[in-house]
This record gives sequence, structure tokens and C-alpha cells, in this order.
Amino acid sequence: MKTAGREYQKGLFDATLVSCFQRACNERGDREFFTDPTLRLSGTDCYDQTIAFASAFNKHGINKGDVIAFLCQSSVLQSVAFFACQILGAVPCCLHVNDTSSRLSKTLEFVSAKLIIADHANLDVAQNLATKQTVISLADEGASNYVSFLAGGGYVKTFPQIISSDLGLILLSSGTTGSPKCVLHTQKTLAATASIGRFVYDCPSPNDSVIVTMGPSFAAWIHTVLPFVNIAGRIHFDKQFEPKRFLQTIQDERISVVPLVPTVWRMVLASNPQEFDLSNVSCAFFSGEPGSTSLVHNLSENFCSNVFTAYLASEGGNASGVVAGSQILNLSPNATGTPVPGGEVRVINPEGDLSDTLPTGMIGEVVVRGCSVSPGYLKQPD
Repeated sequence: MKTAGREYQKGLFDATLVSCFQRACNERGDREFFTDPTLRLSGTDCYDQTIAFASAFNKHGINKGDVIAFLCQSSVLQSVAFFACQILGAVPCCLHVNDTSSRLSKTLEFVSAKLIIADHANLDVAQNLATKQTVISLADEGASNYVSFLAGGGYVKTFPQIISSDLGLILLSSGTTGSPKCVLHTQKTLAATASIGRFVYDCPSPNDSVIVTMGPSFAAWIHTVLPFVNIAGRIHFDKQFEPKRFLQTIQDERISVVPLVPTVWRMVLASNPQEFDLSNVSCAFFSGEPGSTSLVHNLSENFCSNVFTAYLASEGGNASGVVAGSQILNLSPNATGTPVPGGEVRVINPEGDLSDTLPTGMIGEVVVRGCSVSPGYLKQPD
């Protein structure tokens, strides 16, 4: 995928993801912000825990620009540690938990990770991979647990200044080539993804909530989590997926926005959703695979009439996305949609330049433009 970035959406988002997160924690205040089956944090608590993690990172020798690898599923603590990286200016790189040890080892070496954050399920793998890196467990007991890690930190009074051009994330993506790539995102591109995401998920207010089941190594994690941070909505993380349990969680947690890939949606739709109270759902979202007439119809009938889909790329972020809501999908369920406000998408001749646009119906290469477009790939200056 070729990408190009322009300042089309200037003024619509915070200067950095850090300022976006700080604002959201303040706006959320005493209301729950990050929740999962074992931990629930208010906006105030979330920010305090983030500062504690950032301080502990710093006390253990992590500085601005250093890479911290994550080998874990989505959770409150994983997300707190992710935003602690942003506060400190460290760079998170979330590894694919199902990768082979050989590939994980090569990735750790390639990104020059100085520390590994692992959950209980992946702790043994992380400890076997670690050569020069310290391993911190997100479990609350056992070796290298995060409680002991935080206790030894103390609070740092002043963190480095974070500016929009600072690196904020190394996102692993194989794209269409099959070869791993390390997509770079800055504080600016992440902040843009956070802000423009309101158009992707139709989530306009802090009263909205979302359920996050995807792992943090996938682009869908930032495409989903960051917009709800931006609006100071509630984010519920759940690393375990079973269709009926998922439906029960939507009911119990009063989730309003439900994003899944079509394959998983079909599993949920086959599990008698009519047996659950889904009245709080205001947006059923799918992406990652083509939709279908039956999928759009079944989502409209069983969840809500407001069905959305989007084309989003690891390199592009939400501010270069293409979105279709119910008005489009009801007429053309396989439609990709239209660009988000300020974004631009073209299909060009891959042998030509960026202006060599192909006519409708021709197959070519996708070019995206928007403020969330990646500046490039790690160690690939061209």
C-alpha cells in the first residue's frame, strides 16, 4: 500500500495522544473508564495508575525513545501500561501472541526492545525469549509481577516533553505482502486516529461504550480504543471470547458499540442473540472482511438498525478511512463507503505515480491521505 499524508484535518484533534489521554482521564473523572472482568478503573484511577507505571519504567532505566514490547492480550493493565509508554515517551510494540518463538525473537531484536510486558498466559514464553530485556508480568503475584514493579518505582515528578512528531507506536503488520513490517506511528498520527474515529464508529459522546476483544498487536486495537479515549467513553476489555458469554457481557455492561469481523459476527448471530437484552447497542460495526446482504440484515434485525463498516489500514489509521453506514449498506451491503471528513482514497496504477488514478472498475493500488497516515516503516527510510 502506498500512503501520503496531508494536513486536511488540522484543528480536529489534540496535538499528541498524550494530551488526548490526559484530557479524557480528566473528563471521565470518577466514572469508570477502563474495565475488564477483573479490574475497573475510573478516569482518575486510570491516570494515577498510568503515572505509576510510567514512573516505574523510568526508575528501571527506560527513557524517551526506548522500545517496550508487549506479549499479552487486551486488558485494563495492558492498556494502562500502553498509555504509560506514551506519557514517558517510550515506544510500545505489541507482539503477536501466536507467532513462533523464532519470529518473536527476531522481532524483539529488530525493534531493540529493552523491556517485555507479558500477561500470565504468555509469561513463560516472554521469559524464554528475554536475553537482555527485563520481563514484567501483569499478574499480581509470582516472579516479576507488576505490583512489585510499581512498588519499587516511586513517582517521577517531571516527564519528558512530548511533541507531535515523537514516535508513539511500532505496529506490526504483514499487509498484503506476507512479510512482517514495522509500521511507525507518531503522537500526531495516533491523535488523529483517536479524533477522526468518531466518524468511523458513530460514537459522539462520553455516554458511549465499546467492547474490545481483539489483541493489542492488531491495528484494529488502536482503531477502536483510541476513538473511545478521545470521547472519554467507556472501554471494556475482554480477552476471552465465547459467543453466549460475549452476548451476556454486552447485556450486563450496557455496551453501545460492538465491533467484530464478519466471521465472528456470524458466530454471535448463531447464538440466539434475541435471548439477551441488547437494547443499549446503538452501533453494530464490522470490518476486516467483506460484508454481505445477510450479515447487514441480521445485524439490523438482531442488534440495531445502525450498522457501520469501514476500510482501515495499519499504515493509514482512522483519518484516512473509508466508512459506510446503514444508508449505504442497506442499498449496497458490499460497499466500502466514502472517505471520512478530510480523508482521501484513490485507486492508482501501481506502475505509475500518485496522480495516475484508474477508472471505476479497474484493479490497482490503494492510496490513502489523511493526518493519521504513518510516516513510514522502521529502518526503511524510503
